Amino acid sequence: MKAISALFLATMLFGIQSLRAQVVADGATNTLSNVTNSIIGDVTIGTNGSFTLLILSDNTLLTNSGSGQIGLNASAKSNEVRLVSPTARWRSGNGLTVGNDGASSRLLVSNGAYLEGNGAVMAFTRASSNNSALVTGSGSIWTNRGDLTVGDNGRGNQLIITNGGQVASRFGYVSLNATTSNNLVMVSGNGSAWAMQQDLEFGYF
Repeated sequence: MKAISALFLATMLFGIQSLRAQVVADGATNTLSNVTNSIIGDVTIGTNGSFTLLILSDNTLLTNSGSGQIGLNASAKSNEVRLVSPTARWRSGNGLTVGNDGASSRLLVSNGAYLEGNGAVMAFTRASSNNSALVTGSGSIWTNRGDLTVGDNGRGNQLIITNGGQVASRFGYVSLNATTSNNLVMVSGNGSAWAMQQDLEFGYF
């Protein structure tokens, strides 16, 4: 009975520790190349610190069961994720937040890279602002099974889709709530598109 209890306790503790993974330390740069990582829970880039950079390069597959978060807390500013290769892939089981509470978070999907999630939000809280996402280059894809919101509560966010980049979502929202404003979406270049299954809403509230 004691052995079973100890095993159960160890499993619970391991599960709690795995709920949030930090694949790069705050303020550091980490390049993933020729690796496959499967993580239980969330992946966070910039928990409290600033200028954190995660690069996904050649032959890299990052999967996680939870959310992806760039700029988690208010002190986490100017953090960034770059997918820079046709064989760079990130599959998130839940949504992606570009600027949860932190400001000036950045996302780059380029050179044919692939990003998949359940949905995405830029500037989740009022404290988060001036976040940006750039999807550029033929074959570069950011696909969302759920909605994509550019400016949930914070202001001054940008989504740029160019040079054949592709973004997909269920609904699309630009400036969702009353606290957000001055958000921008630009789609330019042959083959560039933001494809939605449902409506595109500007200034919803």
